[in-house]
Amino acid sequence: ELVGAGEWINDQGITIAELSQRTNQQLYNYSTDEHGNRIKQVQVDDYAPTTDAWFVNTQAAGKPMWTPVYAAAGLDNYITISATRPVYSQNQTLQGILVVDLLLSNINSFLDSLDISPTAQIFIMDRDGRLIGSTATEQYAFVAENEENHRIKATESKNPLIQAAAQSLQQTYGNN
Repeated sequence: ELVGAGEWINDQGITIAELSQRTNQQLYNYSTDEHGNRIKQVQVDDYAPTTDAWFVNTQAAGKPMWTPVYAAAGLDNYITISATRPVYSQNQTLQGILVVDLLLSNINSFLDSLDISPTAQIFIMDRDGRLIGSTATEQYAFVAENEENHRIKATESKNPLIQAAAQSLQQTYGNN
């Protein structure tokens, strides 16, 4: 079973998600009022959280961890990193996993708000060279292919400054 709350459906504000026997093991998303009460069902999805990498990897590790940065499939503009923590009973039986997503999708807005030179650009990439965010004109740090989001490498950016800087960093430091 799963229960969650957050802002991941376009134009819905904060929603509550539930996957349980009551929902026939489908993920129901509900819009909420200003007090967090469910107003109406806005979306139904097939979802199996126990097959997602964040669940599988946390279960295998048996301890709190951070996921790699990822672009969530089926969620527009949702780039995140998740903090996860397994929860055990007194006899050490796994009861569930707590997960909190740190949404990185809006990082471009933050970077744009920084007071920098008009000719300067900022970009953030992970150790694998994939973009997390930038002040460039590229709207997103991923592309959608076959109903899945794939993060793009900074060296493949449409922005020549980011591309050149990423190539220089890669030549100097490799994938460290």
